[in-house]
Amino acid sequence: REEIEEAKKEKSRAYHREYSRAYRAKNIEKQREYDRIKAREYRARKKAQAAATAQ
Repeated sequence: REEIEEAKKEKSRAYHREYSRAYRAKNIEKQREYDRIKAREYRARKKAQAAATAQ
């Protein structure tokens, strides 16, 4: 009885581990993409600001 319960729990844990690993990987990818876009915007803003200051 105990072993069966433990096995069920372990199976559930393994499933959640796998699922969250995949989810995390996807999330990191999205975050990276977002950061890249934000960095590009930031650089463009800085450049525009520098150009405006230079004139």
